[in-house]
Amino acid sequence: MDPNTGSVSRRRYVPSGDPLNPIKLEFAPATPQDMQDYLERRTGARANYQPGLMSPEERWERGMLPQTGPTLKGSAEDPYASFPPPSALARSMLQVIAPGEGANDPAARQAGLSGCDAVYANGRYGLPPQPISTMTVDDVIAFGKRMIEAERLEAARLHKPFPHGFAPVGLYQINIDTLKDYRDRLSLPGDAVMTPDLQERIAARRLTEAGLDKYMNGALSLADFQRKLSGAWSSIESPKHSGRTKWTQIQAVLDANRSPGRQDSPPPSRSSLSR
Repeated sequence: MDPNTGSVSRRRYVPSGDPLNPIKLEFAPATPQDMQDYLERRTGARANYQPGLMSPEERWERGMLPQTGPTLKGSAEDPYASFPPPSALARSMLQVIAPGEGANDPAARQAGLSGCDAVYANGRYGLPPQPISTMTVDDVIAFGKRMIEAERLEAARLHKPFPHGFAPVGLYQINIDTLKDYRDRLSLPGDAVMTPDLQERIAARRLTEAGLDKYMNGALSLADFQRKLSGAWSSIESPKHSGRTKWTQIQAVLDANRSPGRQDSPPPSRSSLSR
């Protein structure tokens, strides 16, 4: 239904010119078949549809996406209020973190699934219907669920334990649990497209929730920050496990941005914890 006229209309997505959310809804007069489809949806006849298995185009045509963009915490002006562009410090941190996540490794590039279009295990558990950077948040979540199920089935076939799956995607390997959490808790629009800019904003939010700002303001110890950060990205070295991203790399970025004269106790080393 067209929110402007109240009439039943056919819906499609067209380029919007907005770099953050480059697709917008467009309404056209409904055909008799469109009216029948609409009535069937309203009466529940399409209850067996599985949105996660449809292409975005199919979902839009069937009216299964929101008709108006969701707002965040009651703010119609900025639905991305909780996902501002990263600060210079956050961007420097992400530039160190991204290589360790492997999105641009030779294997990822060879599979054609690198950078912001990287997929967990280079597509071993499924290929997306289109590049990750062109999919909506909701569709990435649905695709991630299918990857997790494929990984679970493989583990069962090989008689291996499978406690939980994460199905990370993109340049910063954002896992599906994070996307669901941000969508449900922070109202990240489900129909927002996972552009490189949005991926960077989501990753910057992860830095914030790991305590970057608190650490820089002196409200969080270095040891606690290391623990939280390595919990957000497993590629980051911590006292409990090694990682492709060495803590010295993170420490160099922090030191370059710390307040003059500030002294921190170093976080515990792995060797000290093993004694």
